Amino acid sequence: MLRSFRASLPLILVIMTVGSDAQDYWGVNYSPSYVCALKGSTVQISCKVKYHYRNLRRVFWTKYTDKEPPDLCSDPDKTGRVQCVRADRDTSRITLTAVTEADKHIYYCRFTTDAEGEKLMGTSGVQLDVTDLQVETQRIVVVGNSVTLSCKSSCSLPEETTFIWYRNTKRLTGETLNNQLHLQSVSRSDAGEYKCAARGNEHLKSPPVYVRVESVDGWLDWGVNYSPSYVCALKGSTVKISCTSTYSDDYKLTPAFWTKTTKTDGEPPDLCSDPDKAGRVQCVRDKDTSSITLTAVTEADKHIYYCRCTDTLNKRWTVRPGVRLYIADLQVETQQTAEEGDSVTLSCKSSCSLPEETTFIWYRNTERLTGETLNNQLHLQSVRRSDAGEYRCAARGKTGERLNSTYFYLNVHYPPKSVSVSVSGSAVIVSGDSVTLSCSSDLNPPAVNFTWLKEEASVGSGRIFSISNISSDHSGEYKCRARNRHGEKYSDPVTLNVLYPPRNVSAFINGSAVIVSGDSVTLSCSSDSNPPAEISWLKGETSVGSGGIFSISNISSDHSGEYKCRARNEHGEKNSDPVILNVMYPPRNVSVFLNGSAVIVSGDSVTLSCSSDSNPPAEISFYKDETSVGSGEIYRITNIKSEASGNYSCSAKNKHGSQKSAAVTVNVMYPPRNVSVFINGSAVIVSGDSVTLSCSSDSNPPAVKYIWFKETQGSAVGSGQSFSALDSGRYYCEAENKYGSQRSESVSVTEGVQRSALLTLTGVVAGCGGLIIIIIIIIIVKKNRRDGKAEDTRQNQNLISRSAEMASTNDSPVYSLVSANQSEDLYAKVNFKAKKAKRSSRAEAGDVEDLQYASVHFFKNKDMKTEEHQKMEMQRPSDANRCEDVIYSSVK
Repeated sequence: MLRSFRASLPLILVIMTVGSDAQDYWGVNYSPSYVCALKGSTVQISCKVKYHYRNLRRVFWTKYTDKEPPDLCSDPDKTGRVQCVRADRDTSRITLTAVTEADKHIYYCRFTTDAEGEKLMGTSGVQLDVTDLQVETQRIVVVGNSVTLSCKSSCSLPEETTFIWYRNTKRLTGETLNNQLHLQSVSRSDAGEYKCAARGNEHLKSPPVYVRVESVDGWLDWGVNYSPSYVCALKGSTVKISCTSTYSDDYKLTPAFWTKTTKTDGEPPDLCSDPDKAGRVQCVRDKDTSSITLTAVTEADKHIYYCRCTDTLNKRWTVRPGVRLYIADLQVETQQTAEEGDSVTLSCKSSCSLPEETTFIWYRNTERLTGETLNNQLHLQSVRRSDAGEYRCAARGKTGERLNSTYFYLNVHYPPKSVSVSVSGSAVIVSGDSVTLSCSSDLNPPAVNFTWLKEEASVGSGRIFSISNISSDHSGEYKCRARNRHGEKYSDPVTLNVLYPPRNVSAFINGSAVIVSGDSVTLSCSSDSNPPAEISWLKGETSVGSGGIFSISNISSDHSGEYKCRARNEHGEKNSDPVILNVMYPPRNVSVFLNGSAVIVSGDSVTLSCSSDSNPPAEISFYKDETSVGSGEIYRITNIKSEASGNYSCSAKNKHGSQKSAAVTVNVMYPPRNVSVFINGSAVIVSGDSVTLSCSSDSNPPAVKYIWFKETQGSAVGSGQSFSALDSGRYYCEAENKYGSQRSESVSVTEGVQRSALLTLTGVVAGCGGLIIIIIIIIIVKKNRRDGKAEDTRQNQNLISRSAEMASTNDSPVYSLVSANQSEDLYAKVNFKAKKAKRSSRAEAGDVEDLQYASVHFFKNKDMKTEEHQKMEMQRPSDANRCEDVIYSSVK
């Protein structure tokens, strides 16, 4: 079994799925999405772009996903081998001719639109693999046996691929879907070089494989035996081949020299004596065997070598089939790209089948990976990024030379790793600066796109993200996302800290909107600045505190006013709009005062004003003494009278409390009025005696002058508040103060009897008056008894009895209630007094033992005030005079 092919690769259909990058508004379809092409063949792939909102401006093909990948259609290195065609508005095709191993890659369709700067790429691409056809079979077959030859490739050709078989230069089969050729019961005529080709690429035949047919013992019946009959030699190696003659008793061939031609028109050239190969060719003959050794073989040494022999008749023959020599290079074959985690097999191959004893060594870059092994494959399990690199293999044959393959680069694809963001420019960013963010990542293939995010919101794309005239709104955490078709990864965030002066400075009051004196109030200041601002507080333009919080405990009205906060950092300062502290408090400093002159005269107009300090303003009420007389801040009295005199105060009240002012006295000055004369005692002048008159008046200030007049005289007869009249007649007085004067009514003074008779008459009158009062009380008691108030009547009777006793024994006053009607009550106060009588002529005669005086006072029950005062003196008469009562009274 040949080891130069990938072991047991099945020939299956390439899955021609449609690659699509499904986006919301654009996409790319590739057809086909995978191609396995024969080395030297022509490949055509296409892409169809779907784009709903823009017009396509340019479509081209590339093998890279860089930001600005090269355009394969204009690559000068591929001139003549690459052709790009815009089939229609949305479809583009690329054709590659004579593909080689170097064309193995992923091909992407890239396009631009009429949007400014918009460049897009279909990310799935088309994978192109390039392969050779190789024939695999056993090399030596015994006559009569069967043998199977397989036409294989390193990648899976399409299912519809058909194969053709050749032996030497002859076509053996037609087109067949089977990649195998079966030879049943081979004969010597089946020996030869076998090749295969795929339909449509008949010119790309596989390298030949020589099948040798031997007899049972390994020798032909006669002739020449070549060893080996087929040689696959690496370029630069040494090759040795030999031929041994076989003969019968009657016929013998003797090897003479080696040649590369079978021409019969003349002697073929002797390679052993060819001057062009001097030093590289050495021939040795030993009895029946002749060998030739070629060193540092090249492509020019590729040929069939024949042994030229001489028979027993001295005739020369060129003996077939000869030794076929192939010259090959070592090549590493594997998939060009692998994804991290895949298993990868690398094969060390040549264009012909190397000897079975060939050993192989593997290298990556300059590192030797294996020792010598008969296996021409290197297996990498679960490849990593570190497995990417240049691989080569070396082979060592019988002659001991070690020949190296060309380098093959294994590309390991993996999703983004180690994504990071760097910020260019100054470490301190001030508003107005320009800032550039760069995204780098470790990934393969390169990122299809980079996306920039600020706080999870997309803000841009591309490896570079620039911000010009940066502002505080750009502050925050930025990260980039790198993505390829194997995955995506986010960078760690970087913070853009944009420094700027204070802005949006505002002050506000915490808590209730209503502030009452005694409360605690907190003002807060907020500002947007970077770095954070220092806060100070101002009332008006006066600094009152600092810090973001300004607290006032036990607030008073003095704290009312406009407050604002000032935010300041190294980049500037700004004041807030003012907030007003309106402190509510109950009335205080309440006072009432008189407007105008301090001296108030009746008839004047008087204005009282009330002032108070309160918030909200208080409601004002005026009081005279304790009686409400008005409301409002002003209380006016026009044409004032003396009755308006008194103590006035005001009360201020709001919802937080009240306070009453101290009183002010309104003292109304007025001239004398109600001037009257009172007679002290009897108005009758007894000879040798006088009558005392008193003058009274109502005035403010009190009257300072009293003048007495007698109607019959034109001039004053006296002065002073009291006046003693010696003569009968009509008298009056005149009272005067600084505001005026007024005279009284006249009273009469008459002449009368002697004093003793007058006293007797007065006692009789007083006694009869007391009797009348007692009779009235008895009538009232009987009336109450008729109303069913017996108990009250008994109490009144007891009271009357006790009163009578007290009147006769204790000289105590007796009170009784006399009702003239329901609207008016009269109270009588009776005082009984026992006095010794003055000695007179009648007393001496024994007419009277003693005198009893009764003083009776009547009160009218109106507002519980006395309106009338009556005073009586009753003289208790003697028995001789009881039938006739005389009553004297003096009424004020």
